[in-house]
Amino acid sequence: MNKILYVIILGICILLVQPGISSLSTNDSKDKVLLRLDWNNNEIVNGKEFNIEIEAFDLEDKNYDLKVYIYLDDKDKPISQTRDEDFKWISSDRYVKNFFTVSGNQSDSIKLRINEKNNESFGSATIIARIRESGASNYIEEQEDIFIIRNKFPLKKTDSDDNILQNDDLNDTNQESIMAEKVIRIGTNKETESIKTQNNIVYESKNELIKRYSIYGFIVLIIIFLILLVLRLL
Repeated sequence: MNKILYVIILGICILLVQPGISSLSTNDSKDKVLLRLDWNNNEIVNGKEFNIEIEAFDLEDKNYDLKVYIYLDDKDKPISQTRDEDFKWISSDRYVKNFFTVSGNQSDSIKLRINEKNNESFGSATIIARIRESGASNYIEEQEDIFIIRNKFPLKKTDSDDNILQNDDLNDTNQESIMAEKVIRIGTNKETESIKTQNNIVYESKNELIKRYSIYGFIVLIIIFLILLVLRLL
């Protein structure tokens, strides 16, 4: 009787322990997947796109989603954006679906950029990669330090910039108006063009001035000659 009771108790204990053993083995199989991140330090520039190389080891014959993001102080507040499978920019806190679809060891790159809200951020930061079986809630995470290079020419438009542009436009308009009010008189071999303005300002070429004053001089000489001739006859 005692032996039968002992067997029953042992069987119950095995049934209670078996789910824990199976779940542990399942976690171990998931934890087998390893991630490695790599990038070119000179390309991590705020305001530009850059690639992060992802290497995944010991993948099973399943589809895997991937999330890669950069943050400064708060792990739950990414400052980066990711280009997804449709080549659209999305927040980096979202997974890219079916990033890896082949078993074994695989590598691929994912494109990131710093979002416009943090376009003046630079310095030390943290990059995180998370991989999961497609649609699952459990994930494996890899985390490393990364350095963001400051953008020397941030694209930021201010009110003062608008005022400068408006002043430049006004200056150009005023200059064009002044030039339009002036008249340029240019002499050619065939004809002389005269353009009159509201202010009646006339500009004559050097040749025109010589021609005009030569005629005046010739007329004066003729008048003097005629006067002398008349006086001589008298």
